[in-house]
Amino acid sequence: MTGPEIASLLASVVSVTLAIVAIVISIFFFFKTSNLNQATDKAANRIEVAVEQLKEIFNNFHSETFSLMRDTFTDFRKHAFSPSETVTQTREEIEKVAAQQIEGLKQRFEEQLEEILQRQTMAEDVVGSLRGEVRNLVESAIEQSSKVESSVRETRVKERILEASN
Repeated sequence: MTGPEIASLLASVVSVTLAIVAIVISIFFFFKTSNLNQATDKAANRIEVAVEQLKEIFNNFHSETFSLMRDTFTDFRKHAFSPSETVTQTREEIEKVAAQQIEGLKQRFEEQLEEILQRQTMAEDVVGSLRGEVRNLVESAIEQSSKVESSVRETRVKERILEASN
């Protein structure tokens, strides 16, 4: 065999070897990608379950907030139209009861949220992000319900004062 024939044979062997290595690497990447896709699907399903649970908690919180408002308004009416109490006493009692009920709701909500987040196996930074967003959402809802409650309270006090002055 001559030099060019040996070089040609050697180049053919190297070419075939590289082709085999390329095929093996492509098979390896296919399986790795498949496994990664399955893990991503599982994570997406866990996130979906967590979001549904958070929606359920928020709906419960929402209904409890309006129940709290209704109870507070009923208590307010009882106290506002009671001849033995002054408007200031009524306001203080309503604010005290409302603050206690809101704090109780906030505590229950945070306990339920913590329980759900502990069941999830998401990465710690995702959990922290969700916790912050949900707390902001809860505080915003409480703040809004407090504003509505204050507005209703002020309107009732004004009506009572007007009735007393007539």
